[in-house]
Amino acid sequence: MSKMLYETWGPDGSLKAFVHYPANTFPNQKEELKDNTHFNPYGAYELTECIVSSIRKQNLPLAKFIKKEIRDFDPSKPMTA
Repeated sequence: MSKMLYETWGPDGSLKAFVHYPANTFPNQKEELKDNTHFNPYGAYELTECIVSSIRKQNLPLAKFIKKEIRDFDPSKPMTA
């Protein structure tokens, strides 16, 4: 699912899922942040949707703890950042 998610985002769109912020986005942040290994809140949320959906689809024991109102996730249709 994550492969499909990244392919849907494409190279430029995937940057919105990682820690990429211009200088002075946050207090005392004087330099631009470019980190392709750590997710920002949006990226973390979208990847979590993949994981939760997969747990449910595989009917893993952990699935019983997922709230019923949590929707299934289609990685080809991520939220827009």
